[in-house]
Amino acid sequence: MCGGMIVDITADQFGADDVIVTLQNDPRYRAGARNTPAGDTALPQFVAARRIAVDEIWPRWLSYCASGPGPSV
Repeated sequence: MCGGMIVDITADQFGADDVIVTLQNDPRYRAGARNTPAGDTALPQFVAARRIAVDEIWPRWLSYCASGPGPSV
């Protein structure tokens, strides 16, 4: 943020354009945007895809954490 502007160079990771340049009062960048505690600015279809991916990976992650890391490579 600089001079009342936001330059978001990571917007494409959340389904938006590659880069977004907007005023700092853009509602996408305020706390609680899209009625989520973290202010998630991702489009709904990307939020859904992320939830599916986490649901698929989470059990393996918990198993890994419970068993501890394997030998170092």
